[in-house]
Amino acid sequence: MLLLACPKCARQYDVSHLAPKSKVRCLCDQVIEVTWRKPFVVAALQCSECGGPAERDDECCRFCGVVLPEKERRASSLCPVCFARIEEDARHCRACGVRIEPQRGLNARDPREGLGPR
Repeated sequence: MLLLACPKCARQYDVSHLAPKSKVRCLCDQVIEVTWRKPFVVAALQCSECGGPAERDDECCRFCGVVLPEKERRASSLCPVCFARIEEDARHCRACGVRIEPQRGLNARDPREGLGPR
């Protein structure tokens, strides 16, 4: 899931089905361009025992052998504010604390066609 936050009202949209550079019109009437950013590495991708780097598919730490919790390995989405990795079903970002409340983003209409229904 790729979440994008409106810079005007902070409403969040799931835009994973849209191509980069597509535009989304927020309910507050702000038009937002879909951007893809490289995720930041956060503690969810490190062994909590030794601090060694871990991949999402790793079941055990490659350095100390400790079993990695499944919840930490499921961090496959991105926070719409700080772009840290979060779980698909996360309610808050562990890096910045923002509440995760996705809505489905829709393409913005061409301004020459009018705004359409809201």
